Amino acid sequence: SNNRAIFLESSSGNNVTSNIAESNQYGFYAASSSNNALISNTFKFNNVDGVYLDTSSNNVLSSNIASVNNVYGINSYLSSNNTFTNNTVSSNPSNSGIYFSSSSNNTLISNTANSNAFYGFSIEASSNNVLINNTANSNNRAISLHSGSNNNTVINNNFSIYSTEAMRITSSTGNLLKDQPIGAYTLTSAGFAIENTSSGKIVFLNNTITESGSSLSTDIVVQGNLVFVNSTLQPGLNTTANITLYNVNFTNPSNGHNITSRSGLNFNPI
Repeated sequence: SNNRAIFLESSSGNNVTSNIAESNQYGFYAASSSNNALISNTFKFNNVDGVYLDTSSNNVLSSNIASVNNVYGINSYLSSNNTFTNNTVSSNPSNSGIYFSSSSNNTLISNTANSNAFYGFSIEASSNNVLINNTANSNNRAISLHSGSNNNTVINNNFSIYSTEAMRITSSTGNLLKDQPIGAYTLTSAGFAIENTSSGKIVFLNNTITESGSSLSTDIVVQGNLVFVNSTLQPGLNTTANITLYNVNFTNPSNGHNITSRSGLNFNPI
C-alpha cells in the first residue's frame, strides 16, 4: 500500500503499460505532466481515486480499468486536451466513474462507466469536451453537466439504464446533444441544442431553461421534416429557438410547414 502507486510529476513522454495498482491512496497520479500514455493498466481498490490528473494535458488514457475505488475511477482537475478511450470505470462505490473539474477540450470515446454510486460522467466547470459512444448504465445518473460546463458535445452515448435520471444540466449553456437519446432529465438554468444529423437541429436561445421530465427524447423530437417540442406538457421548454431542417424538399408541398408560437426558424434545404 502506497500513497501513490505510480506518480508522475513534471514528466513527459512516458509509457505506462500493463501495471496493476491496488489498495493505495491513488493508483495513478500525474501532476503537471503531459504527453504520456497510460495503456492497459488496472487501478482497483484504491482509497481515493484510481487515476488522478492534476494540471496535466495532452495525455492518452486507453483500455485501463479504474474500478472499485473509494471516490472516483478517473478524476481530472485543471487538465485539458487529454484523450480517454475504451476505459472501464465502474463500481466506484462512493462517487462517480469519471469526474472532470475545470478540465476542457478533452475527448472521451467508447468508455464504460457503469454501476457507480452517483454519476457515470460528472462534468463540472469544464467546457468544450466531446463524449462519443460511451456507456453509462446502472448509475444514479448517467451524466451531469454543471457549474459552468459550456459548449460540450454529447454524441450517441448509451445512457439507457439509471436509477434517477439519464441527464442533468445545471447552470451550463451551449451544450449539444447530437444523435443522443435521453430519458429522464432535469434542466436548471440550462441552454442547449439537440441535433439529429439526418433530419435537423434545434438550438434554444434561452440559456436559463428550467424543466424536468421522464424522457427528453419524447419531449423534444427532431425527426424527418419535423421538430416537435411538447411545451404543453413541459412549459419550461416553451421558449425561443432556432430550427434548421436538413434535406427539405419544397416541391409540391402538402400543407407546407406549420409554425405555431415559435420564432427564429431557419430552413436549410440541400
